[in-house]
Amino acid sequence: MITEQEEEDEAEFVVTEKQKEPEPTPAPVKKSQVFRGDEKINRPANTDEVLNGQLIDNEVEAKNPQDWEDKMRALTRELGFVLQKLRIEKEESRKLNKTNFDPKPPTIVEVKTIDANTNNLDDNDRAPQQRKAFISILREGVARQTDINEYVFTASITLIRDGNKIILVDTGLATDINGHTDLLNKLSKLSISPPQVNYVITTHGHPDHSGNTNDFPDAIHFQGNMLHHHIKFNFSDLFEKDSHQLTPNVQLIKTPGHTPDDISVLVKNTDKYGTVAVAGDVFIAEEDMEFPLMWKPMAWNERIQEKSRQRLLCDADYIIPGHGKVFKVKDEMRIKAQCASQWGRGV
Repeated sequence: MITEQEEEDEAEFVVTEKQKEPEPTPAPVKKSQVFRGDEKINRPANTDEVLNGQLIDNEVEAKNPQDWEDKMRALTRELGFVLQKLRIEKEESRKLNKTNFDPKPPTIVEVKTIDANTNNLDDNDRAPQQRKAFISILREGVARQTDINEYVFTASITLIRDGNKIILVDTGLATDINGHTDLLNKLSKLSISPPQVNYVITTHGHPDHSGNTNDFPDAIHFQGNMLHHHIKFNFSDLFEKDSHQLTPNVQLIKTPGHTPDDISVLVKNTDKYGTVAVAGDVFIAEEDMEFPLMWKPMAWNERIQEKSRQRLLCDADYIIPGHGKVFKVKDEMRIKAQCASQWGRGV
């Protein structure tokens, strides 16, 4: 409690201890009832209805925290489906503007199984010979300047399917309602509902990449060197290592520079496309190869980001940048990145 004490020449604020009010003696109450019209609805007993750890008259059963958490999670999923349906209805009735993203069908890239060390993977994650993964570009990122100090950033969103695992890389801007609707619609067209997504990878924590993660409450989320599932957190292999093998075909690697905690996703050894890298903002767009001012002013550390860019150019055959079209890594790009001397890979 803060009181003001006035003196002749000045007044000062002093903090005094708040007096405790006597607590009323709780009276045992039986199970509460709520009346709504002619309908009577029972609800669980309040905390003060419990006496010495036992419910009065054993009229209601105790609920442990996990039960309530599971129930709230189920309600959240149901609410998500309802909101998705309402947004679609509003769009169709023209009450909500359609997304300004180009409604192209998702780009599909076929990926061949890699010879990866799967010792730490579950049996269900082990790849049969010749199993393929698929990459769908749900949204093609955009970056443009609209005024002297104003920009529009729309992040790329990529879906990877590897066997029975569904992986979403970046989730867009939470305050972009049309973009959020577009994401849910693209998933729906692929017959994927949010609870079916197994992993959500956030390449870095900037808001245009990290929003809407609450749409996927059942997924395991990766960001930086941390992972979390529901309310439980842990460190991924990236805490001590340079990479984390997510599934037989998918690997997370450290690529800092744009931020201290950037991670990129590598999907290796495709029949037609070689290795595909989902790079976040380590690459803004293919054009930033010729115009470094597209990425350098936004870099946390230019030198470190340059090394990460070199690594992806040397590791990948195609790169999905954070705000541009997927592009092929050309021989001259690898030569400029000194892949042969730095990473042991020639053109």
